[in-house]
Amino acid sequence: MKYLNSVLDLLFPKKCINCGRRGSFLCDDCLSLIEINPFQFCFCETPQKIIIPKCSYCPDTSLDEIYSACDANNFIFKKITKSIKEKYLIDLCFPLSLLILTHLQIIGKKIHKDYLVMSVPIGVKEKKRKGFSESEEITKIISKACSLKISNESNVKDKNILLIDLLYTNEGEINKYAKLLKEKGAKKVIGLVVARG
Repeated sequence: MKYLNSVLDLLFPKKCINCGRRGSFLCDDCLSLIEINPFQFCFCETPQKIIIPKCSYCPDTSLDEIYSACDANNFIFKKITKSIKEKYLIDLCFPLSLLILTHLQIIGKKIHKDYLVMSVPIGVKEKKRKGFSESEEITKIISKACSLKISNESNVKDKNILLIDLLYTNEGEINKYAKLLKEKGAKKVIGLVVARG
């Protein structure tokens, strides 16, 4: 298998999706061009620096808190999401996970070991077409990094959940899935996303 990977790397070398440098699909220099949020946003369409997770202007949501690592308008993030959709580059999930973990570290958010971690599911057709779900892959990496158990919606009653997705929007799938988890008895649902749209 190692030999096969070496041959594949020789025939189809990995190149940074931004600068074209060989070695990985996103080099460290280009990853550093994604500005990581140094504070937590509330749920308002116009993000603001706050102390509490929801303000009086926030839309109604089943999420208790939301943490977004960066802005979806960042040009590198846009290239990442385009590459994942067009080229099915599963390797880009690692730097995306790193953005979330770095954001949490910067703002001083500690992840409690009693939380379960889950990803927002994607459609069966989409997963079959791409061969993977980026939110699932990010969830696996964060679960391992934080020593958290991955769960599913059948095991959420009276539990605290970290719900992971690529993107947060007020009308997005993460809000819909958080509502379902609350209906199934989840005590608290905190959203962790790479970017906010």
